[in-house]
Parts: sequence; structure tokens; C-alpha cells
Amino acid sequence: MRQNAEDDREGAQSAVLEGLVAAELREAGLSVEPATGVLLARFVALLEAATAELSLTTIRDPREAVQRQVVEPLAGWRALAADLPEGPVVEVGAGGGAPGIPIAIFEAGLGAAGREVTLVEARERRSGYLRSVVAALGLTNAEVVEERGELFGGVDGAGRERFACALSRALAKLPVALEVLLPLVQVGGLAAVYAGPRAAESAREAAVVARALGAEAPQTTPVEWPGAAVRLSLVTARKSSPTAARFPRGIRKMRKGLPATD
Repeated sequence: MRQNAEDDREGAQSAVLEGLVAAELREAGLSVEPATGVLLARFVALLEAATAELSLTTIRDPREAVQRQVVEPLAGWRALAADLPEGPVVEVGAGGGAPGIPIAIFEAGLGAAGREVTLVEARERRSGYLRSVVAALGLTNAEVVEERGELFGGVDGAGRERFACALSRALAKLPVALEVLLPLVQVGGLAAVYAGPRAAESAREAAVVARALGAEAPQTTPVEWPGAAVRLSLVTARKSSPTAARFPRGIRKMRKGLPATD
């Protein structure tokens, strides 16, 4: 009897979360198949369940959680996807899994046309969590790499200039994030940072990094949708030539100062 009551309670909670995801996506003008919406709701539930142990998020309100962990990732992805060449996607510093896992769920819903997504996370417990989520959701288009981003994109790294898009959210200050991301991007692809409204404050430093690593000047685009919980800016830099072998530098050097541009 107790197990039945627990199953009923979990079923009711799942139904509420699925309804909330569907409503928030609809309000934001984001269209997904019902099965995709169910997986997105399951992702939020898995994230919430793991948070007590791994401190993945401080968000406790279900609507805000859906906004930040589902709607914001997909609104940003909608703004990015139409301007990308073909090829896989990588998120560096994947942490709790957003935006990478919602993007993987969305792309899996496209079938054969969907992109593969790699989630790079250096911390062992969090990479383990990400693998468990990928398995629980049955995402055959997603893989987890336990590695530091600057090593994965290093001159001998497995991810070097392999991806159509390398993205991050809350990875580091903008210039550092771009130096980690751009070596992973193929020529013609984009590095993309999910940033807040103050991203423009680092525009000069970001432009120096982009130029040194073979990219055009970064562009900052506000991404808006009805009912947004936060103001989102996307900072993108298009790769125009291969990144020099001396990049990325070690993380301490990145944090210490800008690269020389000669």
C-alpha cells in the first residue's frame, strides 16, 4: 500500500511538471513534440532530485526551474541553430546539464536530422550525474566527457576544432570562456556564451581574445520571450581561421590577463 501511494504521488508530481513544461514552452513560443516535453520534465525532476547531494542549483520554485533549465536553454538554442553549419555541439562546464541536455533532448526529437551533443565536465561526481541522466533519458545522441575544457580543446585534445558550436553558461568570465570554447570550434562554426545583461562590459577584452584565437569580433544578442525569469544575452563569435597551437593557454594564464595578439 505504501509503495502504491508513493507511486501515485510521484505520478501526480510528474504530471504537474509535464504540464508546467508544456505551458512555459507554449508561452515562450517554443514548439516541441509531446514526447520531447515529457523528457524535458524528467530532466528537471532528475536535476532537482540530485541537487541536495551535488548542489547543482539553488532554484526551488518549479516554474523558475522550468524557465531556467528548459525554456532559457531552448530559447537560446533557437536563436543559435539557424546560423550554424552542420556538425555536433559541445557544452563545456556542463554541471547540472543545462543548456546541453535540453538541447540534446530537443535535437533527439528531430530524429536523423538531430545533432549530437557532448557534455564536458571536469568534476567526477557531476560527470557521473550527467551520465546517469543521459542513460535515464535514453539519449543516444549525447555523451559525457570527464575532462577540463582547455585540455579537451588543446592542440592534442580529442575535441580540437571538431564542433559546429561550442557553448557554455556560467563557465567563467567572458574572455576566459571564449578562450576555452573557440579551440573546440570548426572554422565557420560558433562559440556561444549564455550570458547576463552585463555581458557588454567585457566586450573589449572578448574581442581581443576572439581575434587572437581566429574568430570575428563577438556579437551580443538579447534573447527575449514572454514570462522570462531572467534577461538572457547570447555572446557569439564566429571562427574564421584555425586557432593557433599555443591556445588555449592554461586556466591560470587565462585568468591572469589577455593573450598577446601578435
